Amino acid sequence: FNGIEAVRFDYFNNTAFVSAAFNSQTDSLLIRILNQDGESVPIIYEEICRYYDDRKAAVTGSADDWADSGDQTWYQCDEEFQITCRQFRKYNLWLSCGIITQFCNPTTWQHIQMQLDSGYVEACSHSRTHSYGPYENPESEIAGSKQDLFDNLDLPASFKSGDKEYMYTWIAPANYYDEIVNSLVGENQYLVNRRYNWPFDRFSQWNSEAGYYHTIGISREASPIWEGTTDLTDLNSYFDEVVAKGGIYHLMTHPYFLLEDGFDAAQYAWGHLEYISNKTDIWYTSVGHLYLYHYLQEN
Repeated sequence: FNGIEAVRFDYFNNTAFVSAAFNSQTDSLLIRILNQDGESVPIIYEEICRYYDDRKAAVTGSADDWADSGDQTWYQCDEEFQITCRQFRKYNLWLSCGIITQFCNPTTWQHIQMQLDSGYVEACSHSRTHSYGPYENPESEIAGSKQDLFDNLDLPASFKSGDKEYMYTWIAPANYYDEIVNSLVGENQYLVNRRYNWPFDRFSQWNSEAGYYHTIGISREASPIWEGTTDLTDLNSYFDEVVAKGGIYHLMTHPYFLLEDGFDAAQYAWGHLEYISNKTDIWYTSVGHLYLYHYLQEN
């Protein structure tokens, strides 16, 4: 569903849905449609669809606190993240992962790279030290963590244009936000700031002063902590509610707490992934690509 060049023809409505990649050297796309005799068919550009390929709703996911060192037990969660990434990938679901860069050792970086290479995973900044704010060194937490990710990872092709890599998503540690954070997130060219407010099932508005999308929240957290839930019926029914209104279903989790009692204890989460996945009228994407697409669509 993402990052492919393809055309879907809806002959009944005389419409073609075109998915085409921009070349890194130009912002222009030239499109021509031919009939069976090789003759050009007159076409009129209508719009970029609200969701990719005119699907009726979108699904994305995020996870917080990928690390394997630090002074908190729940920072040692590299293994839990790998398990969670594999489970999301099993159902063709994207997971945007918040990485605490100063708490990653060389082995952790290798494991993150393996998950990126395997697909369906977005690397996101979750700061350098997971400070609860206000930050002692905001520039280090926001700009420094982004540079750490560039220095230690080779991002997938869909997060590059030519040789330039892009980091779209800042995930706010402990939901912290102030005007300094607001300014630095925009200055460092993140596209979106994901916080922990919920339920949030729509696109955020563009913050023209700071230069990024206003903070977004989540739909549900699958875990036994804080605002999370282990109720599969609640998770499934809320997903149905969001899809029915054409919204964005954003599932979030903390892998350490999700798997704290073992893989089998998280069956409610795995059952929910199966329930929400592989539907042909829904767009499945990462948080960063969701807002990159929306940025193009709005402009």
